[in-house]
Amino acid sequence: MIAANITNIIEFAAGYALVVIFLPSLCFHAFVREKGWLYRICFYQTIGNVYLISIGYLLAYMKCFYRWSVLIFMVLIPLLLNLLVRRKSVAAFLRERRKNIKDIAAGVYGRRKLRRDLFMIGKDHVQNYYRENIKGNLLELALVFLVMAFVLYFFGMYKFTSAAYGHTDEETHLYWIQSLLDNNIFPVGMYPFGLHFLTGVISTVLGISAVRTYLNIAVFSTFMIFLSVYILLRSLIRSRFAALGAWAVFAVSDIFTTVTYFRFQFSFPMEFGLVALMLMLLGLISYVKEKENTSLWMFILSVFWCFQAHFYVAIIAGILCVCFGIVFCVRMLRDKMLFKVIAGGILALILSMLPYGCGYLLGYPFERSINWALSIMQGDYGMETLEQQYEEETEKASQNASGEEKDDEDEPEFDLSKVHSPEDAVRTVLEMLASKTVSSMFYAKIILALNAFALLYGLFGIIFAKEKWQYLIYVFLALAWAALFALHSCYLVGAPVLVEMYRAATFLAVFTVPLLAMPGQFCYDCLIRCGVQKKIADYLVLAAGCAVMGAICSHGAVKKGRYFEMTVTEADMRVCMDLIDNYKKETWTVMSTTNDLSAVWRDGYHYEILDLLDKLEKNKRKIFIPTKYIFVVTEKNVTQYYESKRKIDRSNVIDFTVPVSPELARQDLHIPEEGSKGRDRLYYFQRQIVMSKLYYWMEQMKVVFPNEISVYYEDDCVTVYKIQQDEYFLLNLAVDYTKSIPAEEEDGNGS
Repeated sequence: MIAANITNIIEFAAGYALVVIFLPSLCFHAFVREKGWLYRICFYQTIGNVYLISIGYLLAYMKCFYRWSVLIFMVLIPLLLNLLVRRKSVAAFLRERRKNIKDIAAGVYGRRKLRRDLFMIGKDHVQNYYRENIKGNLLELALVFLVMAFVLYFFGMYKFTSAAYGHTDEETHLYWIQSLLDNNIFPVGMYPFGLHFLTGVISTVLGISAVRTYLNIAVFSTFMIFLSVYILLRSLIRSRFAALGAWAVFAVSDIFTTVTYFRFQFSFPMEFGLVALMLMLLGLISYVKEKENTSLWMFILSVFWCFQAHFYVAIIAGILCVCFGIVFCVRMLRDKMLFKVIAGGILALILSMLPYGCGYLLGYPFERSINWALSIMQGDYGMETLEQQYEEETEKASQNASGEEKDDEDEPEFDLSKVHSPEDAVRTVLEMLASKTVSSMFYAKIILALNAFALLYGLFGIIFAKEKWQYLIYVFLALAWAALFALHSCYLVGAPVLVEMYRAATFLAVFTVPLLAMPGQFCYDCLIRCGVQKKIADYLVLAAGCAVMGAICSHGAVKKGRYFEMTVTEADMRVCMDLIDNYKKETWTVMSTTNDLSAVWRDGYHYEILDLLDKLEKNKRKIFIPTKYIFVVTEKNVTQYYESKRKIDRSNVIDFTVPVSPELARQDLHIPEEGSKGRDRLYYFQRQIVMSKLYYWMEQMKVVFPNEISVYYEDDCVTVYKIQQDEYFLLNLAVDYTKSIPAEEEDGNGS
């Protein structure tokens, strides 16, 4: 499992580099030739993602999302465009190679010399690249590598070692990706499909499993998120080691609560949208600073990407743009670029709305969570997302299990009417930070002090310094943090909620990173003003940063809290992945809960346990499944969902189970009609009964068909049985499971 997951992650990363970075670089290298390599990668990545998403919409709306069409638009057309743009240089290259071939054939130019010349050309390129980009930055790159290794270990451990979903939303998004690949975009309504297109296109181009690709994309996503945060931070903070230290503290320390980074472990569109958000700011800041149109286009295209990533990302992008406009308004007016930036933003909004406008004209409604967001903006707070409904029911079940009661009305945690003085305001802000986002009041005080320091330092520099750019950046960072804190605190004070509180906390935590760099930057500035050489100042800041990291590690203040939310058993998904990888398509059926449907329905078949039990309860005399193999997922220790959180190493999974029993198997199970809204809830709230009945049905099946049934997979909780049948002489699955249930007297004597 680990080897397969790592291989898939590497394959996806290679596909991303090819489709999103390399191919755009062939076509647009001339526009950013003079820029640094990091900027070029960001520029290519923005264009690549926007092009990929646009082509995804085009093919999906045309119902032509096939491998041949994806290869034509994503690979062949960029290559042909590159040949067209660079036709003269390509022709010269071909002429030179043709001459070399002729010289080799004539014996004038030896093959050894050709190999040596090619080697020297490659060597010169490598040496030039090393000299321009790596030499002098080896220590920084080594430290970045170490921090990133921790990030991949900490946030990637679940995906490296597991096959199951880590959150209920992963199942939903995987279903949408599978529908997209089946030429059925928006199966439940319009939704930002950026990550879905990325998964679908790259898995299609490479010919790899879209299921495994999506489930493992979280590792690549987290790598790109932290890398883009660092790239933006390096462009904002003059001291490279102050930026590196702040980034390392954010990645390693336990300053923030688990809810701010829990979702980085899993494959979610919103988190990957942070990459677009970072590149949007990079483009906007670079344009205002350097006045180059390539940066303006990076900003415009990144806004489009934000809207296609997640609507929360689009909201945050709007807030950050407003904050930037407030701080840099005078400078942009002076440099006659304000209206150009506004026009670029309007163009970005128009481009962002085009896919949704086309979808609306084609008859697609908005997905429920988008409708919820729109209703919030209109002042209607009554609608809930499906995720919220599920969480509510799970919470009710937990309360029933524990005997606790909860008031029907949610009261705000903080009453602003009780704030009568600046001291009250500061105390309230600290309590808000410490209640949900920051792990202690001590850290909350530090962060609030850093934000105040960034604001005051920035204002001081604007008033007294000759070069005001860097100080405007500090004021912008302080204002942006304050705006995101206000957004995060809306729920706590009973105000209208635009972004769900815990997700707003993720954005707030990310935009705290520049504040963490302020002490190091201030020390660096002081050293430079005192006449210390930049190199020495850099290393002094690095030494201070190492001391801080040493203190964090020695006091045990390193990230520890990791968990996943139980949606489906690990055994269940491991079997599904094995069937997808190793069994011929459409020769097998998995009989299990609905959770497997998202994974298997394009490769095999899925049969609902409730469908089987419903037919058995109705005394159907014939039940057939027309595939050669049937895999039945049974639970001898039944998963309980009154508490969905599990430890990342699965050590406590068995603690949240209840064994099957004859008493449960005898209970009536009122199964709603197929397609009914509440049918799947039986898997969560009456799962013990469902699995007990299935367990004894399987016991009776082993008696009736002993030679056709074998154990395919087994662990402490789950047993998966393999039924092999003749496709032309199907087994009748309508066996009376009550025969295998011990009689009540026997059960009573046994106890």
